[in-house]
Amino acid sequence: MMGALAFLVNGSLCCSVSRDTLLVRVGAEGRERALAHPHVKPMKLGGRTMSGFVRVDADGFRTDALLAKWIDSGIKVGRAAKRVR
Repeated sequence: MMGALAFLVNGSLCCSVSRDTLLVRVGAEGRERALAHPHVKPMKLGGRTMSGFVRVDADGFRTDALLAKWIDSGIKVGRAAKRVR
């Protein structure tokens, strides 16, 4: 996916790792809460903002605990997402 390594849960993207950022599925409802964290930005693709995803810079997941928090969040939301066919 866009030159990154993507991880899916039940066929839904939960997170993706690129060179120095983490794309995390947070859902539309969790977006504002996620954006309140340091080092987190809206996910933009082709000039469009993706409402259910955020991009986390490397400093935002620099420890194992921070990385686990973001991945757990992505898995939780990914499991709840409806599968697109």
